[in-house]
Amino acid sequence: MTDSDDRDRDDPDPDEDPIETNRAKWEEYAEIHPETEYYDVPGFVADDSRSTLQPPERELLGDLSGRSLVHLQCHIGLDTLSWARAGASVVGVDFATTAIETAREIRDEAGLTDDAEFVRCDVFDAPETLDREFDVVFASYGVLCWIPDVDRWAEAAASLCRPGGTVFLADFHPILDVFEWDLTLRDDRSYFREESIRYEEEGTYADWDASVENAAAYEWQHGLGEIVTAFARAGLRVDTLREYPIANFRAFDSMIECGKNRYRIDGDPLPLVYALAATADGVHAP
Repeated sequence: MTDSDDRDRDDPDPDEDPIETNRAKWEEYAEIHPETEYYDVPGFVADDSRSTLQPPERELLGDLSGRSLVHLQCHIGLDTLSWARAGASVVGVDFATTAIETAREIRDEAGLTDDAEFVRCDVFDAPETLDREFDVVFASYGVLCWIPDVDRWAEAAASLCRPGGTVFLADFHPILDVFEWDLTLRDDRSYFREESIRYEEEGTYADWDASVENAAAYEWQHGLGEIVTAFARAGLRVDTLREYPIANFRAFDSMIECGKNRYRIDGDPLPLVYALAATADGVHAP
């Protein structure tokens, strides 16, 4: 959302493939984002102590030294590489070719060539493409809004997780999507909306002044009840669900900056982020 929230919102276009429309957008994002101050790729590469991991994942996952981790929807891979710096053996997966190519370049520049692998594939195809199980399946921030079917996503995550391993998701709280930039209710959104919503938006969340060719995108609304139920149906035991009053981008005009890429609303009236950790019991849904 921009600082004026001037998205041009429309009903879905029957002649448009939502997934391919989103893929084109994220291909372009992967070209723009390495040059932005928000991502600060040169700083990340130059400082081998730099990490982009946020408090929820640090708090709930702890020390992953010597453990295997797959990062779903990894974009340009800074979180993936941050886990590699923390001692994990990591694989990043994304559906955008440019994102994977960029992640590999950053990996090599950061001296992490032997510590991280990046694979281009759709998240639903990841279990078959990777053909292995991991100690931790990780996804974070701006993930499920791009997924039309959360049940399928949870099944894929569970299939990638070894018995007794952890599936971890941190994401922006779905309640945020019903508010405008000024925290008034949107007239085109419902927390319970089932169909996709199409919009056009200039710039990116990392640089609102960036010139973009692929302005159109599709998103899907998924409430916490739907997400937790999807995890359970996939054979995952939900151990922890926590909500947080701090986000890593400015979602609303009145938010207060409380650290680099850290924002809150005065008085903490709303959850901005949630984190969910679940254990794979070894019985994956069909």
